[in-house]
Amino acid sequence: MNAMLVGGGLNIFLDPFLMFGFGMGVKGAAIATVISQAIASVWLLLYYLKGKGAVRFRSETLKPDLEIVKEIVAIGIGSFVMQCSSSFMMIFVFNALATYGGDGAIAVFGVIIKVNSFIFMSLLGMGFGLQPIVGFNYGAKKYGRIAEAVKLSLAATTAIGTLGLLIILLFKEQILGLFSADPQYLEIGENAMTIMLLGMPLVGMNVITSILFQALGKARPAFLLSISRQLLFLIPLVTLLPRFYQLNGVWAAFPVSDFLAFLLSGFLLLRVYKVFKEYKESLKTATGSETADQISPI
Repeated sequence: MNAMLVGGGLNIFLDPFLMFGFGMGVKGAAIATVISQAIASVWLLLYYLKGKGAVRFRSETLKPDLEIVKEIVAIGIGSFVMQCSSSFMMIFVFNALATYGGDGAIAVFGVIIKVNSFIFMSLLGMGFGLQPIVGFNYGAKKYGRIAEAVKLSLAATTAIGTLGLLIILLFKEQILGLFSADPQYLEIGENAMTIMLLGMPLVGMNVITSILFQALGKARPAFLLSISRQLLFLIPLVTLLPRFYQLNGVWAAFPVSDFLAFLLSGFLLLRVYKVFKEYKESLKTATGSETADQISPI
């Protein structure tokens, strides 16, 4: 957290300092970002070199192990694709917006994405907080704790998504007004914000389930879930729906893809819980509840 605060805070300070103080413009913003990231990296490196962290660097443990590398790649490919798919998806969305809405729709979309990031980053934070809990307890064979942690995370992300949606819908005019007072922009923006963000209460299921499978070391379902929302569902929908509903079809593609990803995530999650339950019930009968909780059902 301290490293993130150092990097982010320094970037906020250096941006105007280099852009306007030295008149460097966009080049100054780029330099500020690189400097901030470098200092944050040095901060973290010194933290570990001083032995303050649980992980300590030693030369003999830094040699690449092919088996470990394969496992890291298999599990991490989901997160990698999730990050890349966002940029890839933007190509199709901007093309659709340019065709059916023009510059005004593109401007509105940019504003909504910025506003939406406050909600989505909160959901992502909950998922990243869940990941080590699942990993630790899976290794310790405390599967009951995993189930409780997942339930709590799903409840929290659903509540965050619902509350965020309600706040945005109640104050959408004021939020849009922070960026522009153009009447055409406001008209497009209010309609777009109402439609586009309807699926936010459902997004938490996809985020939590995807990260859950990563933490369990299940690369295939984690990969499928990571591409489902933006690649598997959103791109086809944003290509198809505008042909029937024009600009509203572009906005509607987002909640529809959220709903489909929610169904897929729920289906895979229920399969895991079903296996958990079947193993637990059978092992309780044979060995007692304490032993049953420590047998991996996955």
